Amino acid sequence: EGIKMIVGDSQYLDKNQFSFISSVGGVVEMTNKRTSSHHSVAERINDLKHVICRLSHSLMDIVNRISANLSLEKVSERDDLLQHYRPTMNASYNLGFEYIKEVSRLLGE
Repeated sequence: EGIKMIVGDSQYLDKNQFSFISSVGGVVEMTNKRTSSHHSVAERINDLKHVICRLSHSLMDIVNRISANLSLEKVSERDDLLQHYRPTMNASYNLGFEYIKEVSRLLGE
């Protein structure tokens, strides 16, 4: 029910469209003209950046909650928790740091 015209360079779209319509005797009607998908791709990349930033903020909130729930004062009263406290906090901060470092690298390009 339709034909899609794709050109390598959008500056040639109008010329190619006119040539095509002329060659088929004008029985074709252009209904949806789109010159570039760059805008659509840019919108999706922008959406992805927002999702990545929201995840980054969520990750920081989670690390802060872990830190608040596992305060050293509370944990030091129990030896069984104390042996898990430092590795848990180190892993939490390391995960947050590495994620934010990668987000900065990706979004900075």
